[in-house]
Amino acid sequence: SKPMLGKFTSNHVQVYHQYSRTVSLKKPKKHTPRSWIETNFQKRECIKFIPCPKDETKCCCGQSRQTHQTIPGIESGSPGDSWLPQKHTRAQPTDAYGTIEFQGGAHPTKAQYVRLSFDTRPELLVQLFTKEWNLELPKLLITVQGG
Repeated sequence: SKPMLGKFTSNHVQVYHQYSRTVSLKKPKKHTPRSWIETNFQKRECIKFIPCPKDETKCCCGQSRQTHQTIPGIESGSPGDSWLPQKHTRAQPTDAYGTIEFQGGAHPTKAQYVRLSFDTRPELLVQLFTKEWNLELPKLLITVQGG
């Protein structure tokens, strides 16, 4: 059988929980999970372009110079500078979450995802899965870094 592929566009950390076809899913809580997610989860955006040693048209964060976020007053780094997510990124409320549909299997499979920061507290993920999305704790947690 073909591997399942997901439709998404992002070069940042995502968290996926694959729905099981054998488990009946409960509806999420009535209060707006969107506001809870945006309040409790942050994403990170690179704020300093530091050329990658292998390809100086790309930043060490993986973005090209053209698509890289520019912040007034913050100048580009030099090739060979060390890029550190703690130093060269800015945290802001996440705006990337929802449902992804995987294709290529016998049946379409859906999964929920959220883009989050590398320093997210694990307790928040447990609450997201068990209380907000009404899911059991996953046996496997997949993160995607880079694109």
